[in-house]
Amino acid sequence: MQDPTQYVHDQIAALCPIVGVSLGSFSDTTTWAFTPTPAATLAQEQAAQAWIAGFNIGQWQSQQSAIQSAQATYLAAISAGLSITSTSTPALNSIYGVDTNSENKLAAIVTKISAGLGLPGGGATMQYPSISGNFVAVNPAQITAIAAAVGNYIYALDVTLQTIQNGGSATWPTATATIP
Repeated sequence: MQDPTQYVHDQIAALCPIVGVSLGSFSDTTTWAFTPTPAATLAQEQAAQAWIAGFNIGQWQSQQSAIQSAQATYLAAISAGLSITSTSTPALNSIYGVDTNSENKLAAIVTKISAGLGLPGGGATMQYPSISGNFVAVNPAQITAIAAAVGNYIYALDVTLQTIQNGGSATWPTATATIP
């Protein structure tokens, strides 16, 4: 959960340049105060005061609960991996890791291929692990397709999480992808 004092500080600072804020009691906005900088205009100070007057603690708590739930969903999705189906090579059908280590490993392999250095090990194929630890033989085009699918999925997860954290509504992406 976001620190309440930091949240209030950030919201007020977005409306009015401030030196700081103080909260007597988070649940009682009449105990809140902020110190504007000398550069703050009257309109900015009034906007900050209006935000304080309109603050709804129940709404904030609900938003924090939604953020916590979204973070848990995100972590579960990262842990579960991405189920990839190949339309041309059924042996590639597996669940692949989408954690930071897997993403970095795929990026390094694709970078090496793009630089004309081929696959790790120097062969026409390499063994790449699925999330279960089983290895799948892949060629450069196949590992590049897997990397693209993983990258797109992680991007969709990140955008969804950020949207929810910013107070928006979003649908989580499905943990499936199809590659050639």
